[in-house]
Amino acid sequence: MKNLVVMSSLILRVSITGACSGTRGEFYEDRPLAQQDAAAQHAEAVDRLAPEVGVTLPQLRTLIDAIMTVRRDIPKEELPQNINAVRRVLQSMSLSDLRRVQSILPAVERRRKAEGVE
Repeated sequence: MKNLVVMSSLILRVSITGACSGTRGEFYEDRPLAQQDAAAQHAEAVDRLAPEVGVTLPQLRTLIDAIMTVRRDIPKEELPQNINAVRRVLQSMSLSDLRRVQSILPAVERRRKAEGVE
């Protein structure tokens, strides 16, 4: 009976591990293709958040506020109102932080408009 329980738990563990093998985080991927995908996703996220041209000063200030909300450890001095400096900070952030910045950006923009900050 004990062997049956041990065998059942082992089979369950193997099946769960096999089913969840594709859900590993960005830092645990050891395949070269997965690393390239993560790098491409990171670059796309940076370009989507801070394109090199066409960003207005109010948009840049909103992006800086969103970055400061996600990463409180980044000094405000590192984020002058310069798109190149902001892009450098974004490039140093993890993909999960970039996704959080992107997800809270609309809320930060609404808050800034409600406060009348430009």
